[in-house]
Amino acid sequence: MTTLQTSRLKLAPYRQADIDSLYSIMKDERVMQHIGKGAMSHAEVVDLVDRVEKRWQSIGMGWWTIRLKSSDQVLGQICLQPLKELPEIEVGYALESTWWGKGFAEEALGEVLRYAREGRQLSSVVALVRPENIHSISLLVRSNFVLEATLPMRSKELHLYRRALDRQ
Repeated sequence: MTTLQTSRLKLAPYRQADIDSLYSIMKDERVMQHIGKGAMSHAEVVDLVDRVEKRWQSIGMGWWTIRLKSSDQVLGQICLQPLKELPEIEVGYALESTWWGKGFAEEALGEVLRYAREGRQLSSVVALVRPENIHSISLLVRSNFVLEATLPMRSKELHLYRRALDRQ
């Protein structure tokens, strides 16, 4: 399992010890309003961490916690993983609301994109985002993702953004 680092952050694969920290993020309706089915129960987070740990072992990628390097505090989560619905590798992310607007999501995303290009030799990655999620769309555009399609998926319309990894 791969751990990544930036100047301020450590990205570490999910582990059982993260359940309570992840639950505090995923139970927040504001954080989860554009993700999956919304806020999650403690039992759903326990199940998710189990599945993510198994996925890391079987395919070598999945969800990381985003942690402050200085304190090891969990700020959020970010992923690099195959999409179920399409033959693509996706990125996704979420931060606890107290950490919004401080550049942590952009920093973590930049490191995951570097790893996707250099560590996994991927030529591109995609992100699925709800059209109303303007903050995530703004981050994707700043990170050189391009809107490629609007798709009916997961009982809603999602925008598919793509980032070619051969350019900065």
